[in-house]
Amino acid sequence: MAHKEYNLDFFKESANGDVKFMKYILNLTASELRRYFDQLIYALQKGQIEQAKRAQHKLKPHLEALQASELAMLISRMISDSDNISNELLQAFQQKAMLLCDEILQAANDER
Repeated sequence: MAHKEYNLDFFKESANGDVKFMKYILNLTASELRRYFDQLIYALQKGQIEQAKRAQHKLKPHLEALQASELAMLISRMISDSDNISNELLQAFQQKAMLLCDEILQAANDER
């Protein structure tokens, strides 16, 4: 992600200026995203489309709050093309997803 493909405004507003709470929210969000991304990737690799759709459903509110629409669209595309999904696409998605989580954790560490 050369430029930030997300927005933390929702989380900043939710924290209402409480830095400790903001750090908590960001750390929790990154942890949940990692778990749901892992579930999604595993389900797609195993051809478990219903499981993939459940992971997508869990990811949706997080990605909407982050305004990470590009990642949400990529997930939709991978699920709709699940019969022909390539390992390269899955790996590219995984890298992009983990980078998002890393950037959220970095933002949590940068909060003062």
